[in-house]
Amino acid sequence: MAVLNRCCCCLKIRTGSLVTGIFFLAIAIIDLILRAVGLGNVPGVLAGGIVFDVIFAIMCILLIVGVLKDIKWFCLAWVIYAVVYLIILLILAIVYTVMTVAEYIDDDKGVSLGAMIGGLVISWLIVTIVVSFIVYCVMCVYSHYQNLRDGIVEGDVTVTRTEVTKTYV
Repeated sequence: MAVLNRCCCCLKIRTGSLVTGIFFLAIAIIDLILRAVGLGNVPGVLAGGIVFDVIFAIMCILLIVGVLKDIKWFCLAWVIYAVVYLIILLILAIVYTVMTVAEYIDDDKGVSLGAMIGGLVISWLIVTIVVSFIVYCVMCVYSHYQNLRDGIVEGDVTVTRTEVTKTYV
């Protein structure tokens, strides 16, 4: 049984998974371009970010191929990588929060407590929105994986073990 029956209330799970792959492939390519021109680079993080983006782009291509060719393992690989990405994102957000608070405590640069807390609240709101979106996309792709695993294709159920085919209207 799939986690979701529809993606974004109107798309089929297969279509939503394809859109997810294309969307995140575009994000990975844009991030690679921004890193190549030097925008948003933190010293010491550039190489890791490039490697991460290249792997993510490869995983998105695998997802797109998996959806188009009905290869369930490619879809599952993307799901696993996206979950790893979520874990890394949350760890980085926590580290950023701890570093911001530690910097506020150690250095008195004239930044008020309210400004620091406000910045952290905005950062965590952004992280929450991004994490929620990625979790939804993971649920969509995982649902497509489950459909492929169970032999369900766009509303038609095909059970290969007993050669019984059911069509739901």
